[in-house]
Amino acid sequence: MGLTLYLALLVTVLGQAYSSYVALAPSEFHPGWKYAVQLTVTDTKGQADVTVNGNIFNSDKTSVGASSITLSNGETKKLEIQIGANIALSSYTLQLDGTGGLTFSNSTPIQLAPLTHLTFIQTDKKMYKASQLIRFRVMIVDKDLIPQKMAKNITIENPAGSVLAKFHANGSKAVYENTYQLTEFPDLGQWKIKVDDDQLEFKVDEYVLPKFEVTADVTPGYLLKGSEQNKITVGVTAKYLYGKGVRGDIKLTVMDVNGKLSQTIDNMITDPSGMKNVEIDLTKELTATPDYYDSNLEIKVEVTDETQRTYETTVSVRVVEKPVKIEFDQTRTETVFRPGMPIKAVVKITDPDNKALGSTFLENPLVFSLVENRGTGRTPMTHNIRLTAAQTVAEYTFENIPLSESFTLQATLTVNGKTYNAPVLNLQKYETLGNATLDARWTADNGMLTVGNQVGFRVDVSDPSHFQGPLTYMIVSRGNIQMFGSVMPDQNKNIQVTTDMCPQGRLVVYGITSVVTSVSAVPEVIADSLELTLEHCQDKKVTPSASPSGEVRTGTNTTLTMQVAWTDTTKADPIGMHDVYMLAVDKGILSEGHNDFTPEKVEEELKRFNLDSSSGGGFEPGPFGRAKRSIMPPMPMGRDPQSTGELLKEVGLETMSDLHIARIPIAIWFKEDSPVLFNLPAPVPKDGQANAIPEFADASANAGSAGGALGGAPPKQVTVRKDFPETWIWKTAQTDDSGSVSFVEKLPDSITSWVISTFAVRDNSELGVTAQLLELNAFNPFFVSLNLPYSIRRTEKFELRATVFNYESGDLETTVTLAESNDYTISGGSVKTTMVKANNADSVTFMIIASTVGVINLKVTATAQRANNLPITDVVERKLIVKPEGVERMRAITFPVFLSNDGMYNQNVTLDFSPWTLADVVQDSRRVAVKITGDMMGNALEGIDDLVQIPTGCGEQNMITTVPNIYAWAYLDAVDELSDDFKVKASEYMKLGYTKETQQYRWMTGQNKGGYSAFGTSDQAASTWLTAFVLKSFAQAKNYISDTVDLDILDMAVEFLFRRQNPDGLFFEQGRVIHDDMQGGTGAGDALSVYILICMLEAKDYGVEIDETKLSSAIEYVKALSNGQQVKQRQFLAAITAYALALDKQENPETKKGKVMQLIRDVNENGGAPWRKQKESTTVKPEDSYYYHPPPGPSDIEVTAYCILAYTAIGEVAEGRPLILWLQKQQNSNGGFRSTQDTVMALQAISKYAANFSRGSADPRANVDVTTLDPVSSPKRISVDRTNTKLLQRVELPDETNKVNIKVSGTPDSLAVIKVVWNFYTAPETGEMPPSETGTVDPNSRKLKVTTESKMVRPGFHNVKACVKPEEGLEYDNMMVMTLDMPSGFQPEDLQVAKKQNPSVVRLEQDKQQLHFYMSQPREECMNVVMEQTVMVENLKPGSAALYAYYKPDIKSEAPIQLAVMAPCQGPNCDTGHASSQAALSRLLLAACLCLLISLCLAL
Repeated sequence: MGLTLYLALLVTVLGQAYSSYVALAPSEFHPGWKYAVQLTVTDTKGQADVTVNGNIFNSDKTSVGASSITLSNGETKKLEIQIGANIALSSYTLQLDGTGGLTFSNSTPIQLAPLTHLTFIQTDKKMYKASQLIRFRVMIVDKDLIPQKMAKNITIENPAGSVLAKFHANGSKAVYENTYQLTEFPDLGQWKIKVDDDQLEFKVDEYVLPKFEVTADVTPGYLLKGSEQNKITVGVTAKYLYGKGVRGDIKLTVMDVNGKLSQTIDNMITDPSGMKNVEIDLTKELTATPDYYDSNLEIKVEVTDETQRTYETTVSVRVVEKPVKIEFDQTRTETVFRPGMPIKAVVKITDPDNKALGSTFLENPLVFSLVENRGTGRTPMTHNIRLTAAQTVAEYTFENIPLSESFTLQATLTVNGKTYNAPVLNLQKYETLGNATLDARWTADNGMLTVGNQVGFRVDVSDPSHFQGPLTYMIVSRGNIQMFGSVMPDQNKNIQVTTDMCPQGRLVVYGITSVVTSVSAVPEVIADSLELTLEHCQDKKVTPSASPSGEVRTGTNTTLTMQVAWTDTTKADPIGMHDVYMLAVDKGILSEGHNDFTPEKVEEELKRFNLDSSSGGGFEPGPFGRAKRSIMPPMPMGRDPQSTGELLKEVGLETMSDLHIARIPIAIWFKEDSPVLFNLPAPVPKDGQANAIPEFADASANAGSAGGALGGAPPKQVTVRKDFPETWIWKTAQTDDSGSVSFVEKLPDSITSWVISTFAVRDNSELGVTAQLLELNAFNPFFVSLNLPYSIRRTEKFELRATVFNYESGDLETTVTLAESNDYTISGGSVKTTMVKANNADSVTFMIIASTVGVINLKVTATAQRANNLPITDVVERKLIVKPEGVERMRAITFPVFLSNDGMYNQNVTLDFSPWTLADVVQDSRRVAVKITGDMMGNALEGIDDLVQIPTGCGEQNMITTVPNIYAWAYLDAVDELSDDFKVKASEYMKLGYTKETQQYRWMTGQNKGGYSAFGTSDQAASTWLTAFVLKSFAQAKNYISDTVDLDILDMAVEFLFRRQNPDGLFFEQGRVIHDDMQGGTGAGDALSVYILICMLEAKDYGVEIDETKLSSAIEYVKALSNGQQVKQRQFLAAITAYALALDKQENPETKKGKVMQLIRDVNENGGAPWRKQKESTTVKPEDSYYYHPPPGPSDIEVTAYCILAYTAIGEVAEGRPLILWLQKQQNSNGGFRSTQDTVMALQAISKYAANFSRGSADPRANVDVTTLDPVSSPKRISVDRTNTKLLQRVELPDETNKVNIKVSGTPDSLAVIKVVWNFYTAPETGEMPPSETGTVDPNSRKLKVTTESKMVRPGFHNVKACVKPEEGLEYDNMMVMTLDMPSGFQPEDLQVAKKQNPSVVRLEQDKQQLHFYMSQPREECMNVVMEQTVMVENLKPGSAALYAYYKPDIKSEAPIQLAVMAPCQGPNCDTGHASSQAALSRLLLAACLCLLISLCLAL
């Protein structure tokens, strides 16, 4: 009786009202925004109002935003806090204080999200060629997509990271647009346009636009192991970009499961549709597939049309073990169940090709099972479903679920006695104090929502009595709480979709329980959420249209209309005037992607405002999504949230409440990259054609045709088609008040599809973007197309193939004429005839010989008579690059200029071509330029891709390719020019280098533990020198990749080095260094000890702990050494000792400075300092005294670098100026030096000196006047000041320049780094390599011979053999590289086959027209490669085979590659391009028959 009374009293007390509050706030806030906090108060004292004060404090307790709000009892409101625009990075706290009917104080950490605006950058294309114009636009929008007039600085960077152009958007317009002209010889690779921290990449390359697309599919898409069905059908479709089908040859190549060639099938497309089905028997391949796992067979599909262009695609067929695929649809089946609520299971049942199984598989029902994981009996709940023949999805909802902690969900289908099971799902309970739950669901499948739609949802609850009053919902999107309201349990609710919800929103529903449990007397917050994913989030859309549309004749006018309208068609407000920005490009250029504005791009950018899960929450469609709760099915997910706390954290909300909120630690999920924004079929050129690309695109168009149902009237006279732009329209116009604007544009001469897009802006109004791109086909029923190589060499005779396309109703006898020109001669006649059948194409060929270098025009006319005798004509003019014959050579002179007090500098430069004379230089092959920058590291940074690169090779090579990253980072950081892009790239390379060095080349045990060697434990011992180099390098790298570098590993290196130290402080070497030049002069003896001391002192400066006693021993040894005679007699030892003593921080500064200065004087006195040596050659003119013959060696570079480092370390920067001037003059064209270790030390010296110089310099202003003296020309001025110090500026000089005058004027101490670069061609050398950039020949080059030979293996294919023969006395025993520069019109047949033919080659790479073979060391061997002739060329100029030492590029040798090619057919009826090979075959057969006949006669 007593217990009953106690429980009754307890229930009475607990059932009384419990005053409470719930606050939900985003985990992030943005400067300048309003920050929203949703507040709910219940059961306040005396039903009184509650006032809530909200504050956001930084770490100094200073408020950056505050606001207050008053709530009535049971009310939900949104508290908005206005944040200041200028907020510093700090740690922040949201503080809420309630007074009145409820008193509380609570706080939670929140994070500052600096992103406030989005930057959109548009270029007209994603890929450019030399000499093309880059068009770009920049637009800044706020979170509501309203364009902002903001001032911005814009830069363009080349692949090396050099800033080549700067622009300033002053904010007067919402859209800034400008152009940048590429030079004739730009750097190839990835370029960038940068706007503050945002950037857009584009590519500069050699390419040709694709002319047609190839697609393929496979039926069936799978084959079953053990089945009798072993055949598939490959459906091939080839379409020209203008929409017509391709006729031509098909080649199918089947690869087995190991990726090896298995079989090839040849066929043809003859149907005008461009479609062909080809059957393949895969019995052989199926036999070789393993039985224990599924696999894929790849099939390459190549199509070659009449023009001999080849494009390809790849398809695959799966080889599977099971005919049934059954799995739970995890985007619609929850992995967390809610007590008292139904559990819905959705299963996908298909064949391996994701198609319906069919009736033969459906003899038995699909069985769903729900099994309780704990409890007695574990009796499953089951349900059977009979599937229909067309059914691929089955679903069932389990009701009346018993209380449990977890369940296992299963699905089974039995077919022909075999059971197929879906992978089981483990369902976990949604954790609450009691059993009160709620479940939010969309009321219908609303499809893809757009702005203006209504969307409905409902919230089911376990029991309405479990909750206090109505439930609350809110929409979280774009990093904030956008709207809120109330909803009654078990009732439907509709909400209006607004732009604030785009592109992704999250509907959050929560309620407060009134359940009394035995666990706690505190009510609980229960929540659920739904994803809301929208498309076409913009409030406005822009629709382009054309008249005429469809197929329009080239060269005619078309009217284009741009219409801006509301996305919500029910909106009655006038749209108003807009500025529209248009772009139209050739569809072929889109095969490489695009840099256009699209709705998808806008939506992806808006997602950047989503709350970040790492700061407390966040959501993306996928890892966190419960797809059955999503309007749009998201990507595959992980488990669902298992508690209210976890769910709210996942959404990105921080919670503050005096109620219970269940929390289970949230799992860590990884977000996938966003999907591709824009996709067009990308035809893949056949190997060998991808980079063999004309300078000017071939996109043919017609002028003069009168037939065909085409838009636009036929021209009355024949015009020459020569306008083949890749960008047709880049234009801005203004609409009328209705949002419409029309204008007339003339179609270019390209026969292609033009893709047209646009976007529209208006002051204080949201951005509008094209939702559907417009394609306009430019087409003619009769036209001629030319197939050209990227380039040819002068005097070569090459085959110009002209293909005539006839889409007229009848056959046409066509005359094709190649216009004569002074730039070339025509062999075999300039007029050809051919009969071209209707809806077909046929070709004729011309043999031409170019006689000039540069760009030549080729003009071809095709004429025919229709059946009604009406003429039809097409004229096309194309351009072709003609290169000089021979091999390109490069020379460069670099000299930095520090202006003296008079602010003047004058220098003459005579271009040196030695050992060749000007008579040896190929006519018209010279190019001269002057590059100017105000940055001392400019030349090294310009060639950073050759210095900062992915680490490769052995332990030594790995370090050489890692260390420049460190020095470049240190310099850029010191001068405050370190970009995020460079940090990402360099840190990745440093991490890769560190990981490879420590994992592959580090000794782990014994006396060598902690040491490093070239090949790790494969060597006899670790190297003292290499270990010291590793220690100093990664100690500095620790500042940049602290999360990667392990201090324990560095400590072990220090311990290893001290084990190699004698009691007197001397270090000794027991290991070996394969590349001994890498050590410079520090490989052994006293120099080794000094070098290791330097490494330890530098490492100590970067935080590595060094044993002071042992370090002092080394310091004392070096101090004693500095007082001895050895230092005075050895220049290198004096220089390195000077730097070592300069690093000693324990020495008295004045004493240290005196010793260092004396040691540098010893360098001067011992043979003369390198920077003071006089030239030895008398052939150099006095004005070129800075240009040394012969050049200083690696030791000279190192000596100077150590002296510069010593001067900088003791603060005598001015003393180092003459040295830095001299050192920079020694840089090669890539910014490096003679060898490897000297390059490392020189870069360290330049970066250290440059950082100090930059910090101490005054306002720099320098004018550089460049004048050619031979021949004489007017000066060209380049200005360098603080605004463009890092800008690399270029002056192109006349090709025939022999002498240049450089005058510099400006403020004293201003710096201008000037590099004169000249390129020229000479004939390939035979067996002996010409000199390096400095004009000298390394004696070792004469002991390295290269020979070449070639042999035709079949018509059009040649095996090239390049042989190496090192001779006795060669002073180099390390990696070599053989580079084959292929002759015109040739490409390697198959790179994979070539690798197998050369097993001793370490690596084989192709770079456009070159093949690179890497050998571990010089030895007598030959390299072989089969080259395929892709363009017919006669009088073929030789290619070249160049061999050089990887570590000493001045050691090199060269030989020409001569190929004997068969003459192309030159008869009047040659039209296939294969006549020559067919004739050769006929002659061969005839000879065989004659031999057989003679043999028979003799036998008789």
